[in-house]
Amino acid sequence: MSADRMEAAAPSLAAVAQPGPVRQERVTDDMADATTESPAPVLQEEPAPATPDGRLPRAAVLWSYVLTIGRFGTTAGVTIVMAKFLSPADYGLVALALVWVTFAQSLSIHGLVQAITQREEVDDSHYDAAFWVTVGTGTALAAVFVIAVPLWAAVNQTADLIPICLALAPAMVLNAVLVVPDAILRRELKFRSLSMRWLLAGLVSGGVGVAGAVLGWGVWALVAQQLVMTTISATAVWIGVQWRPRFRRIGPALRELRQYSLHSLSGFFAYFVAMRTDALILGPMFGPAAIGLYRFITRIAEMVNDVATGGLAQVAMPHLSRAAASRDEFDRYAARYLHTGTLIAFPVLGILFAAGPLFLTWVGPQWTPAGPAFRVLCVAMAAVALGPLMGAIFQAAGRPDTLAAINWGSAAASVGLMLAAGALFNDSSPGTQVLAIATTFAILQWTAALIALALMFSRVMVRSLMAGLRPSLPAVAAAVGAGAAGSASQALLHGTNTTVSLIVTGVVAAVVAAAMLAVTDREVSTRVARIVRGRR
Repeated sequence: MSADRMEAAAPSLAAVAQPGPVRQERVTDDMADATTESPAPVLQEEPAPATPDGRLPRAAVLWSYVLTIGRFGTTAGVTIVMAKFLSPADYGLVALALVWVTFAQSLSIHGLVQAITQREEVDDSHYDAAFWVTVGTGTALAAVFVIAVPLWAAVNQTADLIPICLALAPAMVLNAVLVVPDAILRRELKFRSLSMRWLLAGLVSGGVGVAGAVLGWGVWALVAQQLVMTTISATAVWIGVQWRPRFRRIGPALRELRQYSLHSLSGFFAYFVAMRTDALILGPMFGPAAIGLYRFITRIAEMVNDVATGGLAQVAMPHLSRAAASRDEFDRYAARYLHTGTLIAFPVLGILFAAGPLFLTWVGPQWTPAGPAFRVLCVAMAAVALGPLMGAIFQAAGRPDTLAAINWGSAAASVGLMLAAGALFNDSSPGTQVLAIATTFAILQWTAALIALALMFSRVMVRSLMAGLRPSLPAVAAAVGAGAAGSASQALLHGTNTTVSLIVTGVVAAVVAAAMLAVTDREVSTRVARIVRGRR
């Protein structure tokens, strides 16, 4: 898919439930099983067989992380370099333009595509039905978008939005064209093929974006990056699958997919309202500068979250769907995904909490006002990190209706709270406005996550809420320790060169997080002890 992670807000439960990379360059979309003692497997294309003791499909997880970490490496460098040459207003303009492109893209991923990923048995008729409906919907949305562009620009009182929106309209159709073949590869756990193709698209589009920023293209560097990413992705993914769509009667297959897809679509619409109210409501009230600041820090936090849980989430949906027939087996795998995800994500976010404001200063003074909001966003992202995994568990268990109900509640609360934030901080500085958005987002995400956890453990899994959360407590402690130690080190380094302070803060926070995990988490301490004994 296209590279719009920078523009789309952090994903909630509905976002994760999708099998494909919702965050394209914001694309999304792991740690191999920490308990296994077997040697590292040969990485392969074929789906990894299920293991009887709750271990994860290591080959698929490892290749999923190759994809995720490769994206992180390329997009992080591209994002940082471009941010040195572009302004928050440039990012804000593209974010406002992409809000509807993201809507069409996410709509393509949900519904029928979700259904073919979750179903135990599918054939070419299901793929054909999903493809033609998805492409037809994407094309229709692109046409409506082109017609409505002047109205959207008028709402935001920004005439510069018109050419940007028109240039990005083709991305709606290209995104619709690629989601079915992408879902086929993910369903078959062929993450090696996906890794190579997405990394190629990321490298080429990133090079175009950086060149444009250096040459002074301004906001059009971001637009060019998006279009190149979408075009290459659409071409490369089709090369990786043998299936080709056929013109046939799709009614019977469509009816088989419809019941599941209706629940998934309901959850998607709720997700869109909940996650895009910042641009939909606050964009016209706060303006491009505040939205650009918020999108940039969201992009950085999302990249870190993607590395932490993105690879796991991509594997979890198809893998758990295969295990859903046995509740005990499903429960073991689901618990394993949750524990592994928090073990990685929470400490990393603690490190980012400590180093984030320094990082913004290092990138450029135009981003410094977002420092306090960045820390609040790190707290929110701890809840967001759970979202992809919980969404995959609900979807694989055949409970998209529960997911939809949670997201509709979150959507209603999001509209109310964002309207209140807009009214209270309409005349404030961009830094204060960004802090208001991040705080509102954190409240919404943690409320939704706690409700989802309670429902998941009571309706889907076979263990109590406390028993399910207990394995993640060491990760929480490591995150808190990393944030506190890194922040304390900054006070001692006051007045030191920004680069030196950033490095020292990150190292101190990382060492504290690793030490706390080694002491408090049984699996980590066992692995560390095994490594130490082996070296002796």
